[in-house]
Amino acid sequence: MINKIKRLFTSFWAIPLVLFIRKLKPLCLVRFGIIDSSRIGNFTAQTILHWVEIQEQQINAVDLFWFSKDVSNMQWDKMASRTLRTHWSVFYLDYWNKKIPNGHDHILKSVNRDMHGKVKRIEKTPIEFLPEEELFAKNWLRKYGWKENEKFVCLLVRDSTYLKKTFSSQKINFDYHNYRDTSISDYVQATKWLIDKGVWVLRMGSVMSQPFPIDHPRVIDYSFCNDKNDLMDIWLFANCDLCISTGSGLDCLSEFYKKPMLFVNLLPICNIWSWCESLNLPKHLIWKSTGKPLTLGEHLIHNYSNSEDYENAGILVKDLSSQEILYATQECWEKMVEDTWVYTREEKKQQGYFWEELKKWPSYSKKHDWIHQKCQISYSWLKNNNYDFLI
Repeated sequence: MINKIKRLFTSFWAIPLVLFIRKLKPLCLVRFGIIDSSRIGNFTAQTILHWVEIQEQQINAVDLFWFSKDVSNMQWDKMASRTLRTHWSVFYLDYWNKKIPNGHDHILKSVNRDMHGKVKRIEKTPIEFLPEEELFAKNWLRKYGWKENEKFVCLLVRDSTYLKKTFSSQKINFDYHNYRDTSISDYVQATKWLIDKGVWVLRMGSVMSQPFPIDHPRVIDYSFCNDKNDLMDIWLFANCDLCISTGSGLDCLSEFYKKPMLFVNLLPICNIWSWCESLNLPKHLIWKSTGKPLTLGEHLIHNYSNSEDYENAGILVKDLSSQEILYATQECWEKMVEDTWVYTREEKKQQGYFWEELKKWPSYSKKHDWIHQKCQISYSWLKNNNYDFLI
């Protein structure tokens, strides 16, 4: 009732302003858009992709934005607000523009996937940190012993704790996402390999169920740090040398700041981030009736986003082993950080097979368009599975 009264009250100023804005269209197109600030992945992706659109704009346009009610990260709220034109009043302009017929040209659509590789084409840093923010972040790391120019990796391993705790009051059942969960202990081997190379590893995440079971001066279990904060959430992903992720939330920041990505236990494989520099390997899908793993073609047919669907299809979802994650980490580090990997003719052939098969998928054009030249399926994983995945 209160919202209805508010909207009615705003109609006295918003409707005339909307009509005036429409009259201005031949001279300047004013558009309104919402940015979903309630989920950090959407918040960061939509902000940066709108920013890219503005950089490439060929028409005389002014884009105005409003954020959804809940803000998932206050630091990104600051950075987005100083980059885009945002104000609470835009909500009412957007609302009344949609209510009054013929306002389509004034509506901005938000997207979360950089399907056309627009970020890659822009040399400029998407959204820069202020000098005092840079200083704060580096001093935070120095407290733990990090030194300037030492490499560090962000490790983001999804579990369901965050959604359950954050949205507990809304009584939403997020169990359908459980197929994406994976155990943090499976990443210990890969982490040990990285720290042996002098690399720092930060286990990321806002709320996690279990601490990282490894004790080393160069490993920071950020999820359980008492001094974690919204600025560090953003800065670490934007400045890391590599992001290792199962595909969840803030990892998209590393992509937008052009950091290499390693996606492990990724499902469904059809959602591969084809527009960024990334190495990818999915969870194993196995037919319960025969014990045989699904091929890439079968993965694409059974591209479910619900745990129950895999169960109903008679498919067992199996996590990658610690050894597989280790090999993929070594491969990604040598390919995308050190640039020491030697590509064989066989690997190039197998990578080609993967993309040929993916392009046959009927929904390919809805998820993919521009393909980053360094987006790959893990060769060590393909080889370990005797290339059967591509049959």
